[in-house]
Amino acid sequence: METQSLGGMRYFITFVDDYSRLVSVYFLKDKLNILNAFKDFHKKAENECNKKIKIIRTDNGLEYCNKDFEYYLSQYGIKHQTSTPYTPQQNGLAERMNRTLVERAKCMLLDAKLPKPFWAEATATAAYIINRSPTTSINKRTPYELWTGKLPDLSNIKIFGSEVMMQVPKEKRKKWDPKSQRMIFVGYCDNTKGYRLAEPKTNRIMKSRDVEFLENVKNNNNIYLPCEISSSTDISPLASSPPAAAAPETETKDPDINESSEEYATDTDNDEDYIPQKSTKDIPESTITLRSRNKLGVTDEGSKPSYFCPVKNPRDPDSVKEALSSDNAENWKNAMDEEFQSLIRNNTWILTDLPPGKKALPCKWIFKTKTDETGAVNRHKARLVIKGYTQRKGVDYNEIYSPVVRYTSVRYLIALAARYNLDIDQMDAITAFLQGDLENEIYMTQPELYEEGTKVCLLQKSIYGLKQASRQWNLKLDGVLQKIGLTRSKIDPCIYYCIKQSTMIFVAVWVDDLIIFTNSNKLKSDIKEKLKKEFYMKDLGEAKQFIGINISRNRKEGKIMLDQRNYITEILDRFSMTESKPMKTPIEVNAKFEKGENEDNENIPYRQAIGCLLYLAQATRPDIGFSVNKLSTYVSNPGRQHWIGVKRVMRYIQGTKDYKLTFMKDDSNEIKGYCDSDWASSPEDRRSCTGYIFLFQNGAIAWNSCKQPTVALSTAEAEYMAMAAAAQEALWLRQLQIEFGLKEDCPLPIYCDNQSAIRLAMNDCYKPRTKHIDIRYHFLRDNVNSKFINFMYSKGSEMVADILTKGTTYEKHLFCINKMGLHSGGGVKL
Repeated sequence: METQSLGGMRYFITFVDDYSRLVSVYFLKDKLNILNAFKDFHKKAENECNKKIKIIRTDNGLEYCNKDFEYYLSQYGIKHQTSTPYTPQQNGLAERMNRTLVERAKCMLLDAKLPKPFWAEATATAAYIINRSPTTSINKRTPYELWTGKLPDLSNIKIFGSEVMMQVPKEKRKKWDPKSQRMIFVGYCDNTKGYRLAEPKTNRIMKSRDVEFLENVKNNNNIYLPCEISSSTDISPLASSPPAAAAPETETKDPDINESSEEYATDTDNDEDYIPQKSTKDIPESTITLRSRNKLGVTDEGSKPSYFCPVKNPRDPDSVKEALSSDNAENWKNAMDEEFQSLIRNNTWILTDLPPGKKALPCKWIFKTKTDETGAVNRHKARLVIKGYTQRKGVDYNEIYSPVVRYTSVRYLIALAARYNLDIDQMDAITAFLQGDLENEIYMTQPELYEEGTKVCLLQKSIYGLKQASRQWNLKLDGVLQKIGLTRSKIDPCIYYCIKQSTMIFVAVWVDDLIIFTNSNKLKSDIKEKLKKEFYMKDLGEAKQFIGINISRNRKEGKIMLDQRNYITEILDRFSMTESKPMKTPIEVNAKFEKGENEDNENIPYRQAIGCLLYLAQATRPDIGFSVNKLSTYVSNPGRQHWIGVKRVMRYIQGTKDYKLTFMKDDSNEIKGYCDSDWASSPEDRRSCTGYIFLFQNGAIAWNSCKQPTVALSTAEAEYMAMAAAAQEALWLRQLQIEFGLKEDCPLPIYCDNQSAIRLAMNDCYKPRTKHIDIRYHFLRDNVNSKFINFMYSKGSEMVADILTKGTTYEKHLFCINKMGLHSGGGVKL
């Protein structure tokens, strides 16, 4: 278990009677106590039923298949049956019971809004109720009845998590003290007539008979703290074993479902092994998603695995019902009304009867809380989307591809803005996807809360969620931008520009967000007015945040800074790393990672963490590019060492979340590149790592860190392959410069720290040691001879791309990030 119970327990084990189906639960601090738990159960079972245990069936875990356990069984003549390896169905009764207990315990914790350290109390309560509930497999009788021969008394059954008023004994109160104390009901006492109650402030467990239940008032005020485990917590024996039987003094942690074991465990509780848990606020109270056994990572409640996933705002409701019952119900309803009126105003559909043979596609409402560059909420947005996954190709859609501007292009344009002191403005197309023209006949159900009779919507315009919606919007926007006098770039089709003498304007398009760079107020106003005539556009003025990147500026010093502080804060909060100790570097020097060996990683949100970090590494943080790329290669089967590596990256960004990618005015249009490789650094396949970075206006505009596609036989060959990758990016950047008429007359310089590789690129002579190199890498020579690029030598100590190929010392890391243009904005100083 990744979370200790209040009593410090990390495991639980169940014993299920095959005849009565009665389940007994024991909570353990470690697996060494399993035999003691069975001894306790053995004595109680024989004492209460006056019968002998003849057979016990377990899996093949070493905690059962050992000399001590076998010796104890042989003493009492108990036959030990084990399931065959990888065949949990042979012990299906216990396996299913474990899963049922976990499911019910999770539901109770969510409903009661109690933190995870209460998992043992919830599990024990679940077992108590199961033992007193009719079961189909035993002719709708209860396990308690078959075990004891008596009908269970259900008069004491109460709602888990209910608030209660507990009478304070006279001996423990003074004259003017209150006679009762507010507590939370968390379970039943097995060996006394009373209830188990939790004190809100201390999380201390008490027993009492004299209580008044307030079952209609649950723990809605979140009176429980995040439950720091205290070794001094007073915990009574906790087990739903046979009635009137005492259980070992224990508790538990939220067990992750492992369908091949009777007990659940986690590693020891330390900073490196701790696995963050998603807040219950993120999960609709009415639903719980079971965790998959998929080794690619957990499927968190209410989330989907994603390889590239910006963090979702936890305040966003998932349904209309949830939105209208939240504290922001009025804001969400206004947002829905605004969206619906936009749809009607845009003539998005007409109501009609559904023709025979046609299918109306369903739709739903999506809610999003919009924030500004400081993270403050500035808007509640509702959007009606069609469920495009129900569309049929060739019937409801044909082509669907639609481009977006590259991150590299955005950074290049921002660097140009620093160079030429361009204004940076932003516009947002309101209900952009609704303004695209449809080419297919599509019917949709009416939106929830706005139904009129039984008719359906015949779409006249595109709508969010349609597979072709983005494409149709892009086609229409492209036509308008070219009509008003802008030229579409052949290098990046989402950049439009117009350069006449000293006047220039660039427009970059990311779906429905437009960012405008210009040095002419008249031209800027003219473009904005023309766009507003064609579309419903919102002028956001000076750009402060674009595609999740904060933009700040110091015109006096000629600086433009990019950062993602808000996003980093969300990442750290999502993975419970906000209080972690910062690290000076994102990865250790000479860090070695190996493939996981079928490790139990069900409870590790590895894939989600890598996805979040990839977004950060690709947008504004080249300093974590190598570490994230390295760790992402193990996403299919991560182990403990890989999770520790991910946490180290998070601890690094915790201390550097104020770092900003800074572009400072330089009078030159020269782009400068650095490339490097780390030879045979991958222990699995001995392939090398390529790293390159390009600087413009004293800041990084393009970078990459990746494993090379083939094995290099020498350091020179590995460097040569890295140079080829860097040259491809350099040619793309040079073509962009040529198209804008901003290129320097000299070749684009790329620095490398291997002279053998440089000579190989400069000379066409035959060399036996390099005759096997793939012909595609030799395009370097053509581009060197054509004077498009020029490779120059740099000392290894001055190689800026070093941190994109390996872990480095703090001093070298600091040198590299300063050269990249990453500077502290007042954050934690490492």
